Amino acid sequence: MAERKEMIKPEERSWLGYVRDNGTLGIRNRLLVIYTVKCSEFVAASIVNQAGHPDVELMGFDGCTDNQYAVNLLISMIRHPNVGAVLAVGLGCEYVQPQWLAEIAGKEGKPAHWMFIQEVGGTKKAIAQGLAWVEEMLAQLKHTPRKEMFMKDLVIGAECGGS
Repeated sequence: MAERKEMIKPEERSWLGYVRDNGTLGIRNRLLVIYTVKCSEFVAASIVNQAGHPDVELMGFDGCTDNQYAVNLLISMIRHPNVGAVLAVGLGCEYVQPQWLAEIAGKEGKPAHWMFIQEVGGTKKAIAQGLAWVEEMLAQLKHTPRKEMFMKDLVIGAECGGS
């Protein structure tokens, strides 16, 4: 006769999550590279591509990110427990300034850095500086404390159909 295995209830299932300074837990430990204006997308995307790491992700919007929906989405992503660090790349002319985004991440206890492409010496230097910071942060994120988490600890996003 076969042994009967006891079923684990979904709410009792657990795994190790990444502990954030604000007490939330994430199932991922992503480094978010944000471009704050379409004109800085190339530099931000180059940093992500050259990092070649699955936990480094690109985020931004066409144009100057000058609408409240886009601003709210950026803030929500920075605050999400799956994000462990943030790099914001801009030009200086945009509505949403990269320094402001980095400050939001800092208030959440997440490592953050920002730059204006022109101030660091142009495209090549900005990519090199951003890549150096990303590599440093990836090494640091490896040491993020872990803690048992449950279904109740998950933060799940949903997108409305735009009605």
